[in-house]
Amino acid sequence: MTLNGIDIASHQGDIDVSKVEADFVIVKVSGGTSYVNDKAHGAEQNWWDIAEKVLKSGKLLGLYHYACEYGLAPGGKAEAEFFLGQIKDFVGKAVLCLDFEADAQDQPVSYAKAWLDTVRKATGATPMFYAYASYLNSRDHSSISMYPLWMASYLYRYMWGKGYVSDPENTWDTGSWNDMTMYQYSSTRAIKGFSGRLDVNVFYGTRQDWKALCGDGKAQPEPKAGIKRGEIAAAIHADMCNDEDNGYSWSPRWGEDGKGLKTLTIGGRKYQYDRGSYECGTSCTTAWKSALAGTEWEHALDGYVYSGNAIDTYVGSGLFERKPMSFLAEPGDIYLNVANHLAMCQTQVPDILSEFSWGDNGAYGNKVGDQTGLESSVHAYYDYPWDCILHYNGKADSSEGGQPDPHKIKVDGIWGAETTMELRRQLGLRVNDKRNAVLYRRLQKRLKVDIRNASNVGKFNLKTRRALQKKLGVPATGVIDKKTVRKLQRALNKGLVAKW
Repeated sequence: MTLNGIDIASHQGDIDVSKVEADFVIVKVSGGTSYVNDKAHGAEQNWWDIAEKVLKSGKLLGLYHYACEYGLAPGGKAEAEFFLGQIKDFVGKAVLCLDFEADAQDQPVSYAKAWLDTVRKATGATPMFYAYASYLNSRDHSSISMYPLWMASYLYRYMWGKGYVSDPENTWDTGSWNDMTMYQYSSTRAIKGFSGRLDVNVFYGTRQDWKALCGDGKAQPEPKAGIKRGEIAAAIHADMCNDEDNGYSWSPRWGEDGKGLKTLTIGGRKYQYDRGSYECGTSCTTAWKSALAGTEWEHALDGYVYSGNAIDTYVGSGLFERKPMSFLAEPGDIYLNVANHLAMCQTQVPDILSEFSWGDNGAYGNKVGDQTGLESSVHAYYDYPWDCILHYNGKADSSEGGQPDPHKIKVDGIWGAETTMELRRQLGLRVNDKRNAVLYRRLQKRLKVDIRNASNVGKFNLKTRRALQKKLGVPATGVIDKKTVRKLQRALNKGLVAKW
């Protein structure tokens, strides 16, 4: 579901927003700490009169602030407070947006963050960040990527047409964001109800999604202390060690040979891992990757290979610090012998650790699972030639993380490994299972594809491709183009495929 709408400023003159064909209208309110879009500053209409007319006409309302108006940079917080002083009567009724272009782009990202954080805390709304695609790809915006992205990028074929474009194509990457929430794809479209040219946008969501961004109009309290991520990782690793479906192996060693995903509920959130065969380091890393799922650090430990690069991977992630063995380990910390072994601290008192070790060495046919009770276990700390402790620094504790939130993937129209893995996840398959036939067979079952020829079972044939496109609401041509893939990626990011 998408919505179409416009954004306007003083140069739209005497526009009558009640007559313009639009699901939403976003109105400029202010700029810097001195400009207001009103008659006193030369506008033909006061912004608040336009906003009232938007709401009375049944359209959705957005309000935006233009950063660094007149080339001045008084500070993100100061600009936010000026904006908040103008919009008091509309808090909870409108999506609030920061327009960050032109002179504002000379400021650090922290300038925008100060504005966004201040507005969020004061209103309870989730403000949106607007910028051009070229700027988004010029620096790291990860510190504000939790805020919805309103991206501007103009393809020539969309510039001078009439009406809105259905699912307009975007050729730019969205930078630090997995996807954009709104896309401004032209600044010169002719829209019914207005004689001039307008900025046009598509919002990727429903009216309910829009209203959710408006918030409840209540000031948001300071975030509570985050959940302790080390304790989550320790709980996951303990479960891995105690589940007899998991055992020790060097090949395979990432759980890809077992019985599929296992879901744990910890602190009211859901976490998952693949049941199967692990060795000491992959088990610890899998527990931590599961604990970090849904946070901005969920891929921080992707570079782990073996004990020899554990320090580079863990410390290099920015989440861990190397400590001497005299340090008192905490839950989730890693005991490391660089040459041979990793284990995880479970508790300080009593001193308990968890580990994968003592493979069956083929005595039991190297079967999946723990045949001896020793392949994986939780037990008292023991004196091993540990080199150091990799201590978790608490940096990810401010993020809620966990599931059932789907793993966010890039919406770029390219069906790569990331899209395939998330598709497997939502279809209930093992993420690392490389068998395409298994994936396609499950997809055919969920799509209720009528396969009369047994030789077509588990194949991504024409009938299956058309069924997928029909489910996604795109033309069922059987050709999996970028438009189809983008629709699939958005459905995955919303967790919709898991409900098929």
